[in-house]
Amino acid sequence: MLKRYRRELLLGALLSLAGLVWVTGEYLAGLHTTRIQMHPTVTNFFAVIPIALIVVALRARRRDDGGLTWRAGITSGLVLSLANSTLSPFTLYAFTRWINPGFFQAMIDFAASSGQATRAQAEGYFNLGSYIGQSMVFSVVAGLVTSVIVTAVLRRVVPSPPS
Repeated sequence: MLKRYRRELLLGALLSLAGLVWVTGEYLAGLHTTRIQMHPTVTNFFAVIPIALIVVALRARRRDDGGLTWRAGITSGLVLSLANSTLSPFTLYAFTRWINPGFFQAMIDFAASSGQATRAQAEGYFNLGSYIGQSMVFSVVAGLVTSVIVTAVLRRVVPSPPS
């Protein structure tokens, strides 16, 4: 099975690396410090990357299989998403440990000072455990939904052999 989904596993790993590069870019652009008020909006643009990678994976699956069934499309997207979900705790840890150790404190301070949350609510939300859980669940759910949509667009039934 691993050999059949090698591409999806590699793309899932690439997605995790892309996530690390993205948050590092946010940090370097000041979206975690001087322009923190822009972070909630700008961070959403990252969604283009996982969508594009799922499209790449499903187009390749369709090409390799001579068509794309619902099962093949959803499985392919799910494998990619599970690979990303498995690696995301490590990239989150690396980012918050070595690249921007002040990330959570900055987010807590901003949320509390801007009135978006109480300090206790912000501390409950902005911490490594919470972010790891959110990223693992969200990447699988969003990947599954995206896979269904992309499969619907790209689906071509594999022709059955002549009788």
